Amino acid sequence: LTFLSTEIIILTYGLREVLLGFSGAGILRGWDSLGLGFSGAGILRGWDSPGLGLSGAGTLGGWDSRGLGLSGAGTLGGWDSWGLGLSGAGTLGGWDSLGLGFTGAGILRGWNSPELELSGAGTLRSWNSLELELSGAGTLRSWNSPELELSGAGTLRDWNSPRLEL
Repeated sequence: LTFLSTEIIILTYGLREVLLGFSGAGILRGWDSLGLGFSGAGILRGWDSPGLGLSGAGTLGGWDSRGLGLSGAGTLGGWDSWGLGLSGAGTLGGWDSLGLGFTGAGILRGWNSPELELSGAGTLRSWNSLELELSGAGTLRSWNSPELELSGAGTLRDWNSPRLEL
């Protein structure tokens, strides 16, 4: 019975890894059509449907059709259809459906739809659709349609959108 139980657990974990692309020491709390809950120090390696990859010690707080929340060291503060919030030094590996890539210490490498690229320590290099360029060590806190909020020591090079707060 013990051996059979172990095999069932391994099989279940294998199926979960295929369906959710999950590995690491964290605990998968639950999943339905609207949400995913994750806690622990494990790593969510990939989520094939939205093409999402995560690495680091942060935890995935929740996911639904409108939002993604992360908490912990190396975290994404929040994401929904209108906004993106970042905090900490965590890394978002990729979000293929939106053409979004993160790498390094909280660095946004590319966002293909709005043609956003970040490189360096929380440095915004260009946002072509809005003709925005930033340099410095500031970090991106939040973004939505009408406004972009930044905090840190970043400097504003150019801005032609509705509103920018530093």
